Amino acid sequence: MGDPSLPDIRIGDADRVDAERLLNEHLTAGRLTPEEYGDRATQAAAARTQGDLLRLFLDLPGPHPNFEAPRQLDTYTAYTPPPISHEPQIAHPPVKRGPSTWVIAAITVPIIVLGVVVTILGTFGSGSFVIGLVVVGLVLLLMFGGG
Repeated sequence: MGDPSLPDIRIGDADRVDAERLLNEHLTAGRLTPEEYGDRATQAAAARTQGDLLRLFLDLPGPHPNFEAPRQLDTYTAYTPPPISHEPQIAHPPVKRGPSTWVIAAITVPIIVLGVVVTILGTFGSGSFVIGLVVVGLVLLLMFGGG
């Protein structure tokens, strides 16, 4: 049927799910391309024997499927395998979102306009010039000063 050195012992759903999990580990380690992962995951879902699964790992380093003695299931509960997905499960970092650009513009533009007006009025001889510089300085600090 196949390679005589690979066992023809039947496998269960838990073995198929475990093999798919291990293939996903090889995908995330960069040993498999997404296309290779998809092909092998499809073959793992259709595998019937231990040999069928082990063939998928012949060119890969460990981890490989580990077939243990069958467990006795509780007579009151039946094992329901998780749904099988053939999509690669690559973890992506969460997207960090800040305030909307419109919110920032709605707050900073009036403050900048106020600072410019106060600065212009302050150049005509009153102490408002210093207040204008402080307002503009605070606006620039809020815009570019980390946080």
